Amino acid sequence: MNGFILFLWVLSSALILCQWYMVVGARRYLFGVRTGISRFHAYSVLILLGVINVAGVIFSMNDRWLPLNPIYKKIASVGFFSYLGFTFVLALYFGLMRAAETAAHLLQRTFKGPFGVTGAGGIAVDERGCFTGHGGSNKRLNSGGEEGSRTSSAGNYHPEQERDHLELAGAPSWAGELSGSIIGRRAALKIAAAGGLVAATAMLGEGIVEAYQKPVTQEWDFRHPMLSGLDGSLTIVHATDFHFGMFLDVEDLARLVETLNRIDGDALFLTGDIYHSPLTPIEKSVPILKRLKGRRMGNFAVLGNHEFYAGVSRSLSALEEAHIHVLRNQWHTYEDGCVRVHIGGIDDPIKNWLTGTSFPKFSYLMKIVPREPGMKLLLSHRPTILPEASKAEIDLVLSGHTHGGQIILPSISQRRGISVARLVSQFTHGWYHMGNTTMYLNRGVGLTFVPWRINCPPEIAVFRLGDGDTVS
Repeated sequence: MNGFILFLWVLSSALILCQWYMVVGARRYLFGVRTGISRFHAYSVLILLGVINVAGVIFSMNDRWLPLNPIYKKIASVGFFSYLGFTFVLALYFGLMRAAETAAHLLQRTFKGPFGVTGAGGIAVDERGCFTGHGGSNKRLNSGGEEGSRTSSAGNYHPEQERDHLELAGAPSWAGELSGSIIGRRAALKIAAAGGLVAATAMLGEGIVEAYQKPVTQEWDFRHPMLSGLDGSLTIVHATDFHFGMFLDVEDLARLVETLNRIDGDALFLTGDIYHSPLTPIEKSVPILKRLKGRRMGNFAVLGNHEFYAGVSRSLSALEEAHIHVLRNQWHTYEDGCVRVHIGGIDDPIKNWLTGTSFPKFSYLMKIVPREPGMKLLLSHRPTILPEASKAEIDLVLSGHTHGGQIILPSISQRRGISVARLVSQFTHGWYHMGNTTMYLNRGVGLTFVPWRINCPPEIAVFRLGDGDTVS
Protein backbone atom coordinates (compact mmCIF):
# COMPACT_ATOMS: atom_id res chain seq x y z
CA MET A 1 0.00 0.00 0.00
CA ASN A 2 2.93 2.35 0.62
CA GLY A 3 3.93 1.86 -3.01
CA PHE A 4 0.40 2.75 -4.07
CA ILE A 5 0.44 5.96 -1.99
CA LEU A 6 3.82 6.87 -3.47
CA PHE A 7 2.44 6.26 -6.94
CA LEU A 8 -0.56 8.52 -6.23
CA TRP A 9 1.76 11.26 -4.94
CA VAL A 10 3.96 11.05 -8.03
CA LEU A 11 0.91 10.93 -10.30
CA SER A 12 -0.65 13.99 -8.61
CA SER A 13 2.58 15.97 -8.97
CA ALA A 14 2.89 14.98 -12.62
CA LEU A 15 -0.71 16.00 -13.34
CA ILE A 16 -0.23 19.43 -11.74
CA LEU A 17 2.94 19.90 -13.80
CA CYS A 18 0.93 18.96 -16.91
CA GLN A 19 -1.67 21.58 -16.02
CA TRP A 20 1.07 24.15 -15.49
CA TYR A 21 2.65 23.31 -18.82
CA MET A 22 -0.74 23.56 -20.51
CA VAL A 23 -1.09 27.12 -19.12
CA VAL A 24 2.42 28.00 -20.29
CA GLY A 25 1.84 26.42 -23.71
CA ALA A 26 -1.49 28.18 -24.23
CA ARG A 27 0.12 31.48 -23.22
CA ARG A 28 2.97 30.96 -25.67
CA TYR A 29 1.22 29.48 -28.68
CA LEU A 30 -2.46 30.48 -28.47
CA PHE A 31 -1.92 34.03 -27.23
CA GLY A 32 1.59 34.64 -28.57
CA VAL A 33 2.97 35.85 -25.22
CA ARG A 34 6.67 34.99 -24.98
CA THR A 35 7.78 37.11 -22.08
CA GLY A 36 8.71 35.42 -18.81
CA ILE A 37 6.25 34.80 -15.98
CA SER A 38 6.91 36.61 -12.74
CA ARG A 39 7.23 34.61 -9.54
CA PHE A 40 4.08 36.20 -8.15
CA HIS A 41 1.99 35.12 -11.13
CA ALA A 42 3.63 31.68 -11.27
CA TYR A 43 2.95 31.00 -7.58
CA SER A 44 -0.59 32.33 -7.94
CA VAL A 45 -1.32 29.98 -10.86
CA LEU A 46 0.21 26.99 -9.06
CA ILE A 47 -1.81 27.70 -5.91
CA LEU A 48 -4.97 28.00 -8.02
CA LEU A 49 -4.21 24.69 -9.73
CA GLY A 50 -3.65 23.08 -6.32
CA VAL A 51 -7.03 24.35 -5.07
CA ILE A 52 -8.77 23.11 -8.22
CA ASN A 53 -7.24 19.65 -7.83
CA VAL A 54 -7.99 19.30 -4.12
CA ALA A 55 -11.58 20.45 -4.64
CA GLY A 56 -11.93 18.13 -7.63
CA VAL A 57 -10.76 15.10 -5.65
CA ILE A 58 -13.04 15.92 -2.69
CA PHE A 59 -16.19 16.46 -4.72
CA SER A 60 -15.62 13.69 -7.24
CA MET A 61 -14.64 10.87 -4.89
CA ASN A 62 -16.74 11.50 -1.78
CA ASP A 63 -20.51 11.67 -2.23
CA ARG A 64 -20.97 13.05 1.30
CA TRP A 65 -19.94 16.42 -0.09
CA LEU A 66 -22.70 16.34 -2.71
CA PRO A 67 -25.61 14.66 -0.90
CA LEU A 68 -28.56 16.24 -2.73
CA ASN A 69 -28.51 14.13 -5.86
CA PRO A 70 -26.13 11.42 -7.17
CA ILE A 71 -26.03 13.15 -10.55
CA TYR A 72 -24.03 15.98 -8.97
CA LYS A 73 -21.27 13.61 -7.94
CA LYS A 74 -21.17 12.06 -11.42
CA ILE A 75 -20.92 15.51 -12.99
CA ALA A 76 -18.13 16.38 -10.55
CA SER A 77 -16.18 13.15 -11.12
CA VAL A 78 -16.60 13.02 -14.91
CA GLY A 79 -15.91 16.75 -15.20
CA PHE A 80 -12.82 16.81 -13.00
CA PHE A 81 -11.12 13.72 -14.38
CA SER A 82 -11.99 14.77 -17.94
CA TYR A 83 -10.29 18.05 -17.12
CA LEU A 84 -7.20 16.11 -16.02
CA GLY A 85 -7.21 14.09 -19.23
CA PHE A 86 -7.81 17.22 -21.32
CA THR A 87 -4.89 19.08 -19.71
CA PHE A 88 -2.61 16.06 -20.13
CA VAL A 89 -3.40 15.81 -23.85
CA LEU A 90 -2.85 19.53 -24.39
CA ALA A 91 0.37 19.55 -22.35
CA LEU A 92 1.67 16.68 -24.47
CA TYR A 93 0.63 18.47 -27.66
CA PHE A 94 2.26 21.76 -26.63
CA GLY A 95 5.38 19.79 -25.68
CA LEU A 96 5.51 18.33 -29.19
CA MET A 97 5.05 21.82 -30.64
CA ARG A 98 7.94 23.10 -28.53
CA ALA A 99 10.11 20.20 -29.67
CA ALA A 100 9.26 20.92 -33.31
CA GLU A 101 10.01 24.61 -32.80
CA THR A 102 13.37 23.77 -31.25
CA ALA A 103 14.18 21.40 -34.12
CA ALA A 104 13.32 24.12 -36.64
CA HIS A 105 15.58 26.57 -34.79
CA LEU A 106 18.44 24.07 -34.86
CA LEU A 107 17.85 23.53 -38.57
CA GLN A 108 18.03 27.26 -39.10
CA ARG A 109 21.32 27.54 -37.22
CA THR A 110 22.74 24.73 -39.33
CA PHE A 111 22.61 26.97 -42.40
CA LYS A 112 24.41 29.96 -40.85
CA GLY A 113 27.23 31.49 -42.90
CA PRO A 114 30.64 32.40 -41.44
CA PHE A 115 29.33 35.79 -40.28
CA GLY A 116 25.71 34.96 -39.56
CA VAL A 117 22.70 33.55 -41.37
CA THR A 118 23.15 33.59 -45.12
CA GLY A 119 20.16 35.12 -46.85
CA ALA A 120 19.04 35.14 -50.48
CA GLY A 121 21.65 36.18 -53.02
CA GLY A 122 24.53 35.34 -50.66
CA ILE A 123 23.88 38.35 -48.39
CA ALA A 124 24.92 37.58 -44.83
CA VAL A 125 22.31 38.53 -42.26
CA ASP A 126 22.62 38.14 -38.50
CA GLU A 127 19.80 37.01 -36.17
CA ARG A 128 18.50 40.59 -35.84
CA GLY A 129 18.24 41.03 -39.59
CA CYS A 130 21.40 43.16 -39.86
CA PHE A 131 23.79 42.90 -42.84
CA THR A 132 27.14 41.50 -41.76
CA GLY A 133 28.67 40.65 -45.16
CA HIS A 134 29.43 42.53 -48.41
CA GLY A 135 31.70 45.29 -47.15
CA GLY A 136 30.95 44.71 -43.50
CA SER A 137 28.19 47.30 -43.32
CA ASN A 138 25.98 46.88 -40.31
CA LYS A 139 22.52 47.76 -41.51
CA ARG A 140 19.13 46.14 -41.31
CA LEU A 141 16.15 46.00 -43.63
CA ASN A 142 13.20 48.13 -42.68
CA SER A 143 9.60 47.04 -43.29
CA GLY A 144 9.73 48.33 -46.84
CA GLY A 145 12.76 46.23 -47.72
CA GLU A 146 15.12 49.25 -47.70
CA GLU A 147 18.15 49.84 -45.56
CA GLY A 148 17.42 51.54 -42.29
CA SER A 149 19.15 52.50 -39.15
CA ARG A 150 19.32 50.34 -36.11
CA THR A 151 16.64 52.46 -34.40
CA SER A 152 13.04 52.52 -35.63
CA SER A 153 11.01 55.66 -36.14
CA ALA A 154 9.62 55.21 -32.65
CA GLY A 155 13.15 55.18 -31.32
CA ASN A 156 13.00 51.54 -30.15
CA TYR A 157 14.46 48.44 -31.75
CA HIS A 158 12.48 45.22 -31.41
CA PRO A 159 14.50 42.22 -32.56
CA GLU A 160 11.57 39.84 -31.99
CA GLN A 161 9.52 41.69 -34.58
CA GLU A 162 12.42 41.60 -37.05
CA ARG A 163 12.95 37.88 -36.42
CA ASP A 164 9.40 37.05 -37.47
CA HIS A 165 10.27 38.26 -41.00
CA LEU A 166 13.91 37.27 -41.34
CA GLU A 167 14.60 34.33 -39.06
CA LEU A 168 14.40 31.87 -41.96
CA ALA A 169 16.80 33.87 -44.10
CA GLY A 170 19.59 31.37 -43.61
CA ALA A 171 17.51 28.32 -44.36
CA PRO A 172 17.48 26.60 -47.76
CA SER A 173 15.52 28.03 -50.69
CA TRP A 174 12.25 26.35 -49.71
CA ALA A 175 12.52 27.91 -46.24
CA GLY A 176 13.07 31.32 -47.75
CA GLU A 177 9.90 30.90 -49.76
CA LEU A 178 8.09 29.74 -46.64
CA SER A 179 9.17 32.85 -44.72
CA GLY A 180 7.49 35.02 -47.29
CA SER A 181 4.27 33.00 -47.37
CA ILE A 182 0.83 34.35 -46.60
CA ILE A 183 0.90 33.43 -42.93
CA GLY A 184 3.80 34.15 -40.61
CA ARG A 185 5.46 31.73 -38.23
CA ARG A 186 3.56 32.90 -35.17
CA ALA A 187 0.25 32.82 -37.01
CA ALA A 188 1.01 29.25 -38.09
CA LEU A 189 1.79 28.30 -34.48
CA LYS A 190 -1.48 29.85 -33.32
CA ILE A 191 -3.41 27.89 -35.93
CA ALA A 192 -1.61 24.66 -34.91
CA ALA A 193 -2.31 25.35 -31.22
CA ALA A 194 -5.98 26.06 -31.94
CA GLY A 195 -6.15 22.83 -33.93
CA GLY A 196 -4.75 20.92 -30.95
CA LEU A 197 -7.32 22.55 -28.68
CA VAL A 198 -10.16 21.52 -31.00
CA ALA A 199 -8.78 17.97 -31.30
CA ALA A 200 -8.46 17.61 -27.50
CA THR A 201 -12.03 18.86 -27.05
CA ALA A 202 -13.30 16.40 -29.65
CA MET A 203 -11.35 13.61 -27.95
CA LEU A 204 -12.97 14.52 -24.62
CA GLY A 205 -16.49 14.45 -26.06
CA GLU A 206 -16.01 11.23 -28.02
CA GLY A 207 -14.34 9.57 -25.04
CA ILE A 208 -17.24 10.30 -22.67
CA VAL A 209 -19.90 9.24 -25.18
CA GLU A 210 -18.22 5.89 -25.90
CA ALA A 211 -17.46 5.27 -22.23
CA TYR A 212 -21.13 5.49 -21.26
CA GLN A 213 -22.58 3.56 -24.16
CA LYS A 214 -24.27 0.24 -23.49
CA PRO A 215 -21.68 -2.56 -23.20
CA VAL A 216 -21.26 -4.61 -26.34
CA THR A 217 -21.78 -8.35 -25.99
CA GLN A 218 -18.97 -10.44 -27.48
CA GLU A 219 -19.98 -14.05 -28.12
CA TRP A 220 -17.47 -16.85 -28.53
CA ASP A 221 -17.40 -20.63 -28.86
CA PHE A 222 -14.77 -22.45 -26.81
CA ARG A 223 -14.27 -26.13 -27.57
CA HIS A 224 -12.33 -28.53 -25.41
CA PRO A 225 -12.07 -32.36 -25.49
CA MET A 226 -12.65 -32.58 -21.72
CA LEU A 227 -16.20 -31.34 -22.35
CA SER A 228 -17.07 -34.44 -24.36
CA GLY A 229 -20.37 -35.79 -23.14
CA LEU A 230 -22.11 -32.48 -22.55
CA ASP A 231 -25.74 -32.37 -23.50
CA GLY A 232 -25.49 -29.27 -25.69
CA SER A 233 -23.16 -26.62 -24.32
CA LEU A 234 -22.48 -24.58 -21.19
CA THR A 235 -22.88 -20.82 -21.50
CA ILE A 236 -20.91 -18.58 -19.19
CA VAL A 237 -21.14 -14.79 -18.91
CA HIS A 238 -17.99 -12.85 -18.08
CA ALA A 239 -17.97 -9.24 -16.80
CA THR A 240 -15.23 -7.34 -15.04
CA ASP A 241 -13.96 -4.02 -13.71
CA PHE A 242 -17.18 -2.24 -12.69
CA HIS A 243 -15.29 0.26 -10.49
CA PHE A 244 -18.51 1.09 -8.68
CA GLY A 245 -18.16 4.32 -6.74
CA MET A 246 -16.00 6.20 -9.23
CA PHE A 247 -17.59 6.88 -12.62
CA LEU A 248 -20.22 4.14 -12.24
CA ASP A 249 -22.95 5.09 -9.77
CA VAL A 250 -26.02 3.37 -8.35
CA GLU A 251 -28.16 3.95 -11.45
CA ASP A 252 -25.38 2.73 -13.75
CA LEU A 253 -24.95 -0.41 -11.65
CA ALA A 254 -28.70 -1.08 -11.75
CA ARG A 255 -28.71 -0.81 -15.56
CA LEU A 256 -25.70 -3.13 -15.74
CA VAL A 257 -27.43 -5.75 -13.59
CA GLU A 258 -30.49 -5.57 -15.85
CA THR A 259 -28.26 -6.07 -18.89
CA LEU A 260 -26.55 -9.10 -17.33
CA ASN A 261 -29.90 -10.61 -16.34
CA ARG A 262 -31.12 -10.39 -19.93
CA ILE A 263 -28.24 -12.61 -21.07
CA ASP A 264 -29.04 -16.30 -20.74
CA GLY A 265 -26.22 -18.34 -19.26
CA ASP A 266 -25.34 -21.13 -16.89
CA ALA A 267 -22.82 -19.09 -14.90
CA LEU A 268 -21.74 -15.52 -14.25
CA PHE A 269 -18.05 -14.79 -13.62
CA LEU A 270 -16.86 -11.43 -12.27
CA THR A 271 -13.09 -11.02 -12.37
CA GLY A 272 -12.47 -8.24 -9.87
CA ASP A 273 -12.46 -4.46 -9.39
CA ILE A 274 -16.18 -4.44 -8.71
CA TYR A 275 -15.53 -1.62 -6.23
CA HIS A 276 -13.16 1.31 -6.55
CA SER A 277 -11.77 2.96 -3.40
CA PRO A 278 -12.08 3.38 0.39
CA LEU A 279 -14.59 6.17 -0.30
CA THR A 280 -16.89 3.87 -2.29
CA PRO A 281 -20.33 3.44 -0.62
CA ILE A 282 -20.12 -0.33 -0.96
CA GLU A 283 -23.28 -0.91 1.08
CA LYS A 284 -25.35 0.78 -1.66
CA SER A 285 -24.36 -1.92 -4.13
CA VAL A 286 -25.75 -4.84 -2.12
CA PRO A 287 -29.49 -4.49 -2.87
CA ILE A 288 -28.68 -3.99 -6.54
CA LEU A 289 -26.30 -6.97 -6.87
CA LYS A 290 -28.91 -9.11 -5.10
CA ARG A 291 -31.04 -8.69 -8.22
CA LEU A 292 -28.59 -10.78 -10.24
CA LYS A 293 -30.51 -13.88 -11.23
CA GLY A 294 -29.35 -17.24 -10.00
CA ARG A 295 -27.67 -19.51 -12.55
CA ARG A 296 -27.27 -23.25 -12.81
CA MET A 297 -23.51 -23.26 -12.25
CA GLY A 298 -23.62 -20.22 -9.97
CA ASN A 299 -22.43 -16.61 -9.78
CA PHE A 300 -18.71 -16.32 -8.97
CA ALA A 301 -16.20 -13.54 -8.37
CA VAL A 302 -12.54 -13.03 -7.52
CA LEU A 303 -10.91 -10.06 -5.81
CA GLY A 304 -9.11 -7.41 -7.85
CA ASN A 305 -6.59 -4.89 -6.60
CA HIS A 306 -9.31 -2.27 -6.02
CA GLU A 307 -11.20 -4.56 -3.64
CA PHE A 308 -8.12 -4.39 -1.42
CA TYR A 309 -8.00 -0.59 -1.76
CA ALA A 310 -11.71 -0.35 -0.94
CA GLY A 311 -11.32 -2.70 2.03
CA VAL A 312 -11.20 -6.44 1.56
CA SER A 313 -13.47 -7.32 4.51
CA ARG A 314 -16.29 -4.99 3.53
CA SER A 315 -15.94 -5.96 -0.15
CA LEU A 316 -16.25 -9.63 0.77
CA SER A 317 -19.23 -9.00 3.05
CA ALA A 318 -21.09 -7.11 0.35
CA LEU A 319 -20.46 -9.72 -2.35
CA GLU A 320 -21.41 -12.61 -0.12
CA GLU A 321 -24.54 -10.79 1.04
CA ALA A 322 -25.44 -10.40 -2.64
CA HIS A 323 -25.14 -14.21 -3.02
CA ILE A 324 -22.00 -14.06 -5.15
CA HIS A 325 -19.54 -16.86 -4.41
CA VAL A 326 -16.07 -15.34 -3.99
CA LEU A 327 -13.26 -17.75 -4.85
CA ARG A 328 -10.19 -16.86 -2.79
CA ASN A 329 -7.37 -19.18 -3.85
CA GLN A 330 -9.75 -22.10 -4.06
CA TRP A 331 -11.60 -24.34 -6.49
CA HIS A 332 -15.24 -25.13 -7.15
CA THR A 333 -16.21 -28.14 -9.29
CA TYR A 334 -19.33 -28.22 -11.43
CA GLU A 335 -20.51 -31.61 -12.67
CA ASP A 336 -22.82 -32.27 -15.59
CA GLY A 337 -23.14 -36.03 -15.96
CA CYS A 338 -19.63 -37.30 -16.63
CA VAL A 339 -18.33 -33.81 -17.45
CA ARG A 340 -16.54 -31.77 -14.81
CA VAL A 341 -15.51 -28.12 -14.94
CA HIS A 342 -13.06 -27.12 -12.21
CA ILE A 343 -13.43 -23.38 -11.56
CA GLY A 344 -10.50 -21.81 -9.75
CA GLY A 345 -10.15 -18.29 -8.40
CA ILE A 346 -7.02 -16.48 -7.23
CA ASP A 347 -6.60 -13.26 -5.25
CA ASP A 348 -4.97 -10.28 -6.86
CA PRO A 349 -1.23 -9.99 -5.92
CA ILE A 350 -1.75 -6.71 -4.11
CA LYS A 351 1.89 -6.34 -2.99
CA ASN A 352 2.95 -6.20 -6.62
CA TRP A 353 0.09 -3.94 -7.58
CA LEU A 354 1.51 -2.22 -10.70
CA THR A 355 2.39 -5.14 -12.96
CA GLY A 356 1.26 -8.09 -10.86
CA THR A 357 3.62 -10.57 -12.51
CA SER A 358 4.18 -12.60 -9.34
CA PHE A 359 1.37 -14.65 -7.81
CA PRO A 360 2.58 -16.04 -4.47
CA LYS A 361 -0.67 -17.95 -3.88
CA PHE A 362 -0.64 -19.72 -7.24
CA SER A 363 1.56 -22.61 -6.13
CA TYR A 364 -0.82 -23.26 -3.23
CA LEU A 365 -3.79 -23.11 -5.60
CA MET A 366 -2.24 -25.76 -7.82
CA LYS A 367 -1.49 -28.01 -4.85
CA ILE A 368 -5.20 -28.20 -4.04
CA VAL A 369 -6.45 -28.54 -7.63
CA PRO A 370 -9.09 -31.32 -7.86
CA ARG A 371 -7.60 -34.61 -9.01
CA GLU A 372 -10.65 -35.78 -10.93
CA PRO A 373 -10.36 -35.33 -14.71
CA GLY A 374 -12.05 -32.20 -15.97
CA MET A 375 -11.57 -28.90 -17.73
CA LYS A 376 -9.71 -26.38 -15.58
CA LEU A 377 -11.00 -22.80 -15.80
CA LEU A 378 -9.19 -20.09 -13.83
CA LEU A 379 -10.53 -16.66 -12.85
CA SER A 380 -7.76 -14.11 -12.31
CA HIS A 381 -8.13 -10.35 -12.18
CA ARG A 382 -4.72 -9.82 -13.79
CA PRO A 383 -3.81 -11.30 -17.15
CA THR A 384 -0.13 -11.57 -16.26
CA ILE A 385 -0.89 -14.93 -14.68
CA LEU A 386 -0.93 -16.53 -18.15
CA PRO A 387 2.71 -17.80 -18.13
CA GLU A 388 2.21 -19.55 -14.78
CA ALA A 389 -1.19 -20.85 -15.85
CA SER A 390 0.39 -22.26 -19.00
CA LYS A 391 3.04 -24.13 -17.00
CA ALA A 392 0.28 -25.55 -14.79
CA GLU A 393 -1.71 -26.60 -17.88
CA ILE A 394 -4.81 -24.55 -17.08
CA ASP A 395 -7.22 -24.84 -20.00
CA LEU A 396 -8.96 -21.47 -19.96
CA VAL A 397 -8.19 -18.23 -18.10
CA LEU A 398 -10.66 -15.35 -17.81
CA SER A 399 -9.16 -12.02 -16.83
CA GLY A 400 -9.62 -8.24 -16.72
CA HIS A 401 -7.70 -5.36 -15.09
CA THR A 402 -6.39 -3.56 -18.20
CA HIS A 403 -9.71 -2.09 -19.47
CA GLY A 404 -8.17 -2.63 -22.89
CA GLY A 405 -6.27 0.56 -22.24
CA GLN A 406 -9.58 2.53 -22.56
CA ILE A 407 -8.01 4.57 -25.37
CA ILE A 408 -6.69 2.53 -28.29
CA LEU A 409 -4.86 4.31 -31.08
CA PRO A 410 -4.62 2.57 -34.47
CA SER A 411 -1.28 1.07 -35.41
CA ILE A 412 0.07 -0.54 -38.56
CA SER A 413 2.49 -2.82 -36.71
CA GLN A 414 0.34 -3.65 -33.67
CA ARG A 415 -2.75 -5.71 -34.42
CA ARG A 416 -4.39 -4.65 -31.15
CA GLY A 417 -3.45 -1.00 -31.55
CA ILE A 418 -1.49 1.21 -29.16
CA SER A 419 -2.77 1.85 -25.65
CA VAL A 420 -1.58 2.77 -22.16
CA ALA A 421 -2.21 -0.84 -21.11
CA ARG A 422 1.00 -1.84 -22.88
CA LEU A 423 3.00 0.14 -20.29
CA VAL A 424 2.07 -2.32 -17.53
CA SER A 425 1.29 -5.52 -19.41
CA GLN A 426 2.12 -7.32 -22.62
CA PHE A 427 -1.54 -8.37 -22.58
CA THR A 428 -4.14 -5.71 -23.37
CA HIS A 429 -7.40 -7.29 -24.58
CA GLY A 430 -8.79 -10.22 -26.50
CA TRP A 431 -7.56 -13.79 -26.95
CA TYR A 432 -4.08 -15.01 -26.02
CA HIS A 433 -2.55 -18.47 -26.32
CA MET A 434 0.47 -19.88 -24.55
CA GLY A 435 1.23 -23.57 -24.75
CA ASN A 436 -2.02 -25.45 -24.21
CA THR A 437 -3.57 -22.56 -22.26
CA THR A 438 -6.01 -20.05 -23.71
CA MET A 439 -6.84 -16.72 -22.06
CA TYR A 440 -9.56 -14.19 -22.76
CA LEU A 441 -8.83 -10.66 -21.52
CA ASN A 442 -12.04 -8.66 -21.15
CA ARG A 443 -12.07 -4.87 -21.73
CA GLY A 444 -14.44 -4.46 -18.78
CA VAL A 445 -17.44 -2.20 -18.30
CA GLY A 446 -16.12 0.43 -15.91
CA LEU A 447 -13.56 3.21 -16.00
CA THR A 448 -10.53 4.44 -14.11
CA PHE A 449 -8.22 7.48 -14.28
CA VAL A 450 -10.26 9.21 -17.00
CA PRO A 451 -13.94 8.63 -17.93
CA TRP A 452 -13.05 8.09 -21.58
CA ARG A 453 -13.06 5.20 -24.00
CA ILE A 454 -11.91 5.58 -27.60
CA ASN A 455 -11.89 2.57 -29.97
CA CYS A 456 -12.40 0.49 -26.82
CA PRO A 457 -16.11 0.13 -25.96
CA PRO A 458 -17.22 -1.48 -22.68
CA GLU A 459 -17.70 -5.21 -23.00
CA ILE A 460 -19.52 -8.26 -21.66
CA ALA A 461 -18.22 -11.59 -22.97
CA VAL A 462 -20.32 -14.73 -23.46
CA PHE A 463 -18.70 -18.13 -24.01
CA ARG A 464 -20.37 -21.31 -25.18
CA LEU A 465 -18.33 -24.24 -23.90
CA GLY A 466 -18.58 -27.47 -25.83
CA ASP A 467 -16.77 -30.53 -27.10
CA GLY A 468 -13.95 -30.02 -29.60
CA ASP A 469 -10.57 -28.36 -29.82
CA THR A 470 -11.11 -24.88 -31.28
CA VAL A 471 -11.90 -21.34 -30.21
CA SER A 472 -14.08 -19.27 -32.53
